[in-house]
Amino acid sequence: MSDPNAPGRDTPRQPTTPLQPPPAVPPPPASAVPAGAFPPQATGYAAPQRFGPVQPKGLAIAALIVGIASLVLGWLPFVGNAIGIGGGIAAVILGIVAVKKAQSKGMSVAGIVTGAVAIVLSIISIVIWILIFGFATTAVRTAVTGIEQLTEDLGSSSPGIPEAVEPESPGARSCFAGEPGRIT
Repeated sequence: MSDPNAPGRDTPRQPTTPLQPPPAVPPPPASAVPAGAFPPQATGYAAPQRFGPVQPKGLAIAALIVGIASLVLGWLPFVGNAIGIGGGIAAVILGIVAVKKAQSKGMSVAGIVTGAVAIVLSIISIVIWILIFGFATTAVRTAVTGIEQLTEDLGSSSPGIPEAVEPESPGARSCFAGEPGRIT
């Protein structure tokens, strides 16, 4: 096979006719879009449109998280009840402030509701734990009193158990004068 670029070969020639410019695209007619009307929409998927600035959601999210946490921990005795009541109050306050600042309404209301439920359940839990500890204390006192009464009854009603007596020495039988065995 021969090389087309080798010396002595004819080089290809350029066309002798000049290139013509492409035909111009005519502008759209002026009456295609009436004044005040929107141009036709392009087909396909478009980027979502945002109307207005993005609202912050920090207080609403905080209200919801604190409300859920206080709801979960509120039934535990002592510290959990304090967390349930304190966290519930904080969640309600955060939720109200978030609603007033026009943050996410759904999360704000959910924070208010979970906080209020946590407060109520924590108070109910406190009452239940007081009753449980009260009944347990009464049961222990009753058991201790019953055991003390049984030991008293056993101690006084058992004539077969001799009392501890020290043995007497043979020379110290009596301490009165004139009696035999008195050491002078």
